[in-house]
Amino acid sequence: MKRVLRTFFVIASLAACLAQAQDYPVKPVKIVVPFPAGGPVDSFARQLAQRLTESMRQPVLIENRAGGNTIIGTDSVAKAAPDGYLLLLTASSFITTPMLNKAPYDAMRDFSHIAFLARTPLALVVNPQFPVASVKELIEYGKKNPQNMMFGVGSIGAPAHLAQEMFRMKANVPVTVVPYKGSTPIFQDLMAGQITGAFEPVLGVIGLIQGGRLKALAITSQKRIAALPGVPTVQESGLPGYEAYTWYGFWGPAGMPAGLVKKLNEEVNKALAGTELRERLDKLGFEIQPGSPERFMKFLQEDALQAGAIIREANIKGQD
Repeated sequence: MKRVLRTFFVIASLAACLAQAQDYPVKPVKIVVPFPAGGPVDSFARQLAQRLTESMRQPVLIENRAGGNTIIGTDSVAKAAPDGYLLLLTASSFITTPMLNKAPYDAMRDFSHIAFLARTPLALVVNPQFPVASVKELIEYGKKNPQNMMFGVGSIGAPAHLAQEMFRMKANVPVTVVPYKGSTPIFQDLMAGQITGAFEPVLGVIGLIQGGRLKALAITSQKRIAALPGVPTVQESGLPGYEAYTWYGFWGPAGMPAGLVKKLNEEVNKALAGTELRERLDKLGFEIQPGSPERFMKFLQEDALQAGAIIREANIKGQD
């Protein structure tokens, strides 16, 4: 009798989850972006939200909850009800922030991992008047003038910082980290010649490159990108095996029904497959990464191992 009742409750629970996924959403959905409005993550989120609003026939709204090195907004989703009405869209710092700061959540355990959205390489940029024209020349300059190799980072432990540390180790060239609060002051000091260079996501820096206000020496992807076809990769510039990206993902609170996770994953993949959005993102250097929640989880585990290794080897410490 107990076995029969247990089976009944399992079937009933599965049926309830299936019904919830089929009916979802019945009210507006909020996507938390733990960054200020107007930045690359916010821009990406708003484009995706527009497509999801159209396909799910309910408003999908963006809520910017910046602060605490992205911890405040991220934690609000970890503590939300697992009903799919408060979700999280953020970048690679989802993995690295808890490695470097006291976070009230576990990145792998306290979330439902819904979808890997996209990745984009970074651009190695310098002031247009800086007397180097290639990665090779930058390395030669750095070895002769180590005191001048000052590179800005907008957030300690972020992909741009890890890309910089990887460059330092592979090129065997001295680099001094100059921390900033965000990318805007980095660009200002770069254009004023106060620092040497920076690794910045293509989306955030492409306008300055195309406008001639910054000079791109290389791209950190494996292949050149359509957005900047004339800029070589770091690999082809003399550092084989060098590859770095910033990426975006989509999460919900832990405990979301599997059917609901699957439905959201399918909706996101469908939105990203749309010709208009795909072409727009391609022009900005994005590589769309459609796939299952299981593939996303595997990617997160691999990324955590790689990021953790760089953080340990470079002895990176979190900011207070």
